[in-house]
Amino acid sequence: GKLKVLSHASDRAFGGKEVDEVLFQHFADEFKAKYKVDARTEQKASLRLRMQVERLKKTLSANPPDLETPINVECMMQDTDVSGMYTREKLEEACDKQGMFDKMAGTCGRALELAGVTKEDLAGVEVVGGSSRMPVVRERLREFFGCNVTQTLNAAESVARGASLACAMRSPAFKVREFEIADWNSRAVKVSYDSKDKQCKGEVELEQGMPMPSSKKLQLKTASPINLKWEYADKASLPPGTSHVLAEQHLPLKEVSPPKDKGAEPPTVKLAVG
Repeated sequence: GKLKVLSHASDRAFGGKEVDEVLFQHFADEFKAKYKVDARTEQKASLRLRMQVERLKKTLSANPPDLETPINVECMMQDTDVSGMYTREKLEEACDKQGMFDKMAGTCGRALELAGVTKEDLAGVEVVGGSSRMPVVRERLREFFGCNVTQTLNAAESVARGASLACAMRSPAFKVREFEIADWNSRAVKVSYDSKDKQCKGEVELEQGMPMPSSKKLQLKTASPINLKWEYADKASLPPGTSHVLAEQHLPLKEVSPPKDKGAEPPTVKLAVG
């Protein structure tokens, strides 16, 4: 069998934790006005409230949109028990006001563009992940793609099965059918190289969209150790605080004396970078 990934697209500003934050801020304000306690001022109280709003989010996803669902936090802070009510309809409206679902559509559109396919090319869409259990997420995806959106896979089970198959394929103790995975390089990576004798210096780029695993071959005319530096090519697109340097590598090649004959070619080192 073979699996080919056509593209990757993501948005770090939209996910389950952003939905939790909407609920957290709403109830922090409500409980401050109602009980005169602010969970944002105390770490333990904040943790207790966050645990309950995550549980509320899951309950709301399973309930009708207009059903009032309770939230209770015992001894949230200062020995005060707090409680409130919320509906799925209110949550969807609050998320929509912040443009969360528009971000989701934009991310899906970017994935299609990078893959070079259109919505009409799709026969169906399978969604996985905790936030995909929210009915509004599946509804918006159905509207965007114009096709059936299903949720038949168990994400944790799929990862476990895939990891087990990958281990079995690499183990000499098991005989399994080969399964090839061609991934898609989501970020361009620049590999800089230079030799100790200064005879070779340059760089090669592993472009975005390049199939992975794969490699680019280098043929360097040198007889001394080589230093490699791996870094993201587009530093501006990285999330704040992320280092652009992936790794630095030193290849301790045995130094060879240069040829004495005039016109003789120096030794050649062949590298596969990828």
